[in-house]
Amino acid sequence: MKTTKSTCFALLFMTVLAVRSEPFRTDLNPALLYYQAFLMAPQTMSDADWDYLGSKAGLEQKLPKRFGPILANYDVEFKLAQEAAQQKAPCDWGIDLSRGPGTFLPHLRFIKAVAVASKPRVRWNLEHRNQTGARDDLLTAFVLGRNASRDGTLIGALVQYACETLVLGTIAENFGQFSPATLQQLEAGFETAPMQGTMAAAIMTEKLDHVDWLANKLLKLQQANPGNDSNVLAAIQKDDELSALGKYDETGKQDTNFWQLIVAASGGTTDGILKLIKETEPLYLRLVKIMTLPLPEYD
Repeated sequence: MKTTKSTCFALLFMTVLAVRSEPFRTDLNPALLYYQAFLMAPQTMSDADWDYLGSKAGLEQKLPKRFGPILANYDVEFKLAQEAAQQKAPCDWGIDLSRGPGTFLPHLRFIKAVAVASKPRVRWNLEHRNQTGARDDLLTAFVLGRNASRDGTLIGALVQYACETLVLGTIAENFGQFSPATLQQLEAGFETAPMQGTMAAAIMTEKLDHVDWLANKLLKLQQANPGNDSNVLAAIQKDDELSALGKYDETGKQDTNFWQLIVAASGGTTDGILKLIKETEPLYLRLVKIMTLPLPEYD
């Protein structure tokens, strides 16, 4: 009996080891792993630590030993983000653009935070002759930045460019410490990263979740108040999402007359407002054409 039990336990133990030795899945939505990574993000470094990293001494001297445990706290987050970067499925952040201008994009600040954290981690790894760790952190941050633009929003594309700037800046600042092999591996990783999202493509998403969203909101209010335009105009003033559009003007000051000005410019009708909205559509298409021109023509 004891022999049988021992054999069963041995087989079970070997089975567990076999399962653990299997490579991680690569068929997951990368966003799922990225969200898990964000949950594992440690408490950020203190302001004093960040100030030191940016100081003259912090830039010219090797990092003090105390940064070892601080930067190691990011290991789990970076490991999950690295696994996400190796997924074969497209990255879908699950963002619902039907909320229009009020759409929440909570993942973007975490994406930027990973890119920022990669900078001192790469430096620490290079100072301790860990070329592989430095390479992996840079490629992880780079791919994550590219995936920031997958929702097609303008702010997502901007965060992507910010991450790329951080990654490339980190390489430039530490260029002499990278081995030729590591530099080649970084180049290869950049070449195989997800395609870069463009500002031109994001313009049409902006049209979708701003102009088109606004037109649909007004059409629904018309349908809810057939033949009663005064009720529609009154409903616009009471709608929280619509009233939020006029809270601040271009200088950042509160604008309490936004909708009154729009109503006046439209001739005092909902159809007039919809006409004004439709007139903006060619401007978006024109802007997309301009933004895809080569630099001299674009200027």
